[in-house]
Amino acid sequence: MKSLRTVVALITSFSLFLFSFLPFAEARWKEGDILPRDTYSSAQSLSGGQVLSIEGDKNLFFSNAPEMPTTPGILARADNVLSISGEVRILYSHFNMLIDYSSNKPVNVPAQIGLFFLNNTSRSVDIYHKGLAKGINKTVDGQMLYKEDLAPPRPGLELNLYYGTELGNKVVSDFFASSTRGQESLVTSVAAGEIGWISDNVGPHGWVIAMGDFVFRDSHTKEIIRRDSLAPGEAIGLRSFIAHNSYDLKKFFQEKNHAEAVLALGAGEHLHMRGLFVGGKSVDLGLEEGVSRRKTFAYDSYEDGPQSITIGAHYRAQRFEEHRDVHDPKVFKNELLRNGIDEFGYIKEGQQVATKAINNGSYGTDYEFTLELTGPTVIALQEAEPLHPDDNKPFVDMYNQFLTVMLDKETSKIRTLRFKDPNYHLYYSNFDRLEPLGKAKVAYVLDDVSTRSHTLTVMLPPNSYGPFNVLLLPLSENQQRPVSISSFNVVPDQVSLLLDGVGRGQQTSTKLSVEIMPKEAPAKVIWSSNRPDIVTVSSDGQLQAHAVGEAIITVTSEDGKHKSTAQVSVHSRVVPAESIYLNRERLQLTVDDETQQLIASILPEEAQEKVYWSSSDEKIATVDQNGYVRGHAIGQATITAATADRALQASALVFVNSPVRDIDFLKVLETGSYDEFLSMVERGANVNAKDSQGNSALFKSLMQKDLRKVKVLLAYGAYPNEKNSESMTPLMMAAQMNQKDMVRELLASQADLNIKNEKMGEWTALFSAVWAGHHEIAYLLLEAGADPNIRYYEAGKRKQDGWTPLNWAVSRNDVELTQALLAHGADTSLRTDGWTPLMNASWYGRMELATLLLQAGAKE
Repeated sequence: MKSLRTVVALITSFSLFLFSFLPFAEARWKEGDILPRDTYSSAQSLSGGQVLSIEGDKNLFFSNAPEMPTTPGILARADNVLSISGEVRILYSHFNMLIDYSSNKPVNVPAQIGLFFLNNTSRSVDIYHKGLAKGINKTVDGQMLYKEDLAPPRPGLELNLYYGTELGNKVVSDFFASSTRGQESLVTSVAAGEIGWISDNVGPHGWVIAMGDFVFRDSHTKEIIRRDSLAPGEAIGLRSFIAHNSYDLKKFFQEKNHAEAVLALGAGEHLHMRGLFVGGKSVDLGLEEGVSRRKTFAYDSYEDGPQSITIGAHYRAQRFEEHRDVHDPKVFKNELLRNGIDEFGYIKEGQQVATKAINNGSYGTDYEFTLELTGPTVIALQEAEPLHPDDNKPFVDMYNQFLTVMLDKETSKIRTLRFKDPNYHLYYSNFDRLEPLGKAKVAYVLDDVSTRSHTLTVMLPPNSYGPFNVLLLPLSENQQRPVSISSFNVVPDQVSLLLDGVGRGQQTSTKLSVEIMPKEAPAKVIWSSNRPDIVTVSSDGQLQAHAVGEAIITVTSEDGKHKSTAQVSVHSRVVPAESIYLNRERLQLTVDDETQQLIASILPEEAQEKVYWSSSDEKIATVDQNGYVRGHAIGQATITAATADRALQASALVFVNSPVRDIDFLKVLETGSYDEFLSMVERGANVNAKDSQGNSALFKSLMQKDLRKVKVLLAYGAYPNEKNSESMTPLMMAAQMNQKDMVRELLASQADLNIKNEKMGEWTALFSAVWAGHHEIAYLLLEAGADPNIRYYEAGKRKQDGWTPLNWAVSRNDVELTQALLAHGADTSLRTDGWTPLMNASWYGRMELATLLLQAGAKE
């Protein structure tokens, strides 16, 4: 990364014409256009003297020095990186200058550059990223992947040099895209006392850049490990490193696991660009600082003119004493990261000495600006300028800058803008040909006239220069606020259409219009239909009928503030019926029981015929004009549906039976065939009938292990919670019998998971599964919400001394079941006969169970 230069970003005022009553003016710019300097040379600063809000608590592990390491070693080291929230952002950016001295002529060689994760805790740790991007610009075999930041030819130097700016912006773009997914991804798992790592292999004179947000979770409990959740002496550490390309990294860590392995800064590096930056109030200013910065700005393009937001300031430019020559009044007050420390700044007499860390440009921090915009607006970016304009000529790569931003957290709206001087290649040979720095380019054109909110996400990319400006400008010259609408009506407001163009002068389509007052008001509107299957409407109000029916057409002003509607009726020519049919040919009814419906359909569907119903014997069965049939006496009748002229008819046979007795139904259930059973159910058998022992039809089918009957009974309304004479529910018995499909059917029918058997010490379905060791059943019940803490107590015992499912699983040395119960909230403190689960496991030497219980928070 580079030294930064103060940006002077200033813009002029302008407005746009949008409407027909004003002289017409085209929008001046589109995305990617370079802005004339006079449009932003006098911009007002929105950021000057303002304080950024800090979101969350996140530490930053920053590694940029030594920027160009020549020997293997540790680049940056922090032994405990955890923040209060547990979140850590990492950013490392290094140029591989590793030298091999094994031959007579030292040569630059490929390297591995990456990051070690150190788990110095007593638990296994899963490392997740919430957004991660990394990359190289040169492969081990010498292939260049990003070539747009090539240095211009320099007299006497034949080597092609690349500044890594394009790669830095690619990493920021990928980081934006990765972070918008809103989910964590596992990077690696690290056992207690062990290490993990991420790394990339890079060729000689190649850049490696990585940025990511990390959290560290307990592998068992999945809880985030935070600084205050660490035991004394525990820590999560990070170390960036460079090693030879083929070297074993575990061996490399063991060899470099000492303070002297931390590499010193290069001879020309005057800023200590590495260390750990923590959130909180800065010591010197007392303002909150942090990694994720937030600010809301209101911008009215009709009134405010061009304005600027400055970010990524040079650390010297953030002095607030106005007499300082580097004072910049446009910078946020808490822009600089001041709470940085490098615990391994340098080695003195064999001892590490801590040093204040510098982040020259707040690299690795993100800015999220909420922009409350009114009127058509341009968002542009202005490249960095030299910090001291009167100094010697600026750094060469300032004439080939890249910047990356994202709008509304949408990956499709990520933009990377390049600012390349047309004479960049003449920097060393004819510098006077180069243009002044500080050019601005359009990133987004937002032509909405209303007030709306957008989110702009910005970072200073690695190897890019700051400070740079975000510019807000009106889209067009002479921009004026739109005229308010006083009257908004659709004409006509009632329309009748005839499908297929047949009828008394009616038609299949017509055109609606909207009358807007005053006439100078904006005329752009949006048309819609609430029933596009019946009527559609085009963007200019043209209606088209598709089916018979009613629809409402709505016209809305572009800003959504005005609406008007028209009622459209679509009729059809008379289509004669060709056939009629019923949905059923036979019905089984019980005398004076519930009705069943026959449904008549007429073809073609466009026919407008009414259906007439009749019964051949109304003493046996009657039918109403909606097709509902009721049985009145045992026997057989024919129900007929017909058209008005009786030319088309369809019939169904109805059989009316006597009510099915419970004793007959239960006998068929026990000894009859499935078809006999199903016939009785369809004839109205009582699906909740019970035998003399209190066993319901559902309970008896369950004992027969007959899933088909269970499904039929539940579908016809059998009570899933009906207890037998022993107070057992079907769910308890299915769990005890290890009938998984039965359990699923009962749960789908809303069986009560936590109902208790009072005759068996409050036995539950879950205890049935736990007691029998039926794991899959237990998992099903727990996932459905079974309470894991209901006790079962044996005869003669007090309720508080009874067995919990967890104590029973531990007593059975059942590890899998114990894990499942703990994962679903089993209480580790509940005792059985005075013994907790942890006491039980410890007494019998079941260390795996004891470990699980301790990790779940068991105290005794």
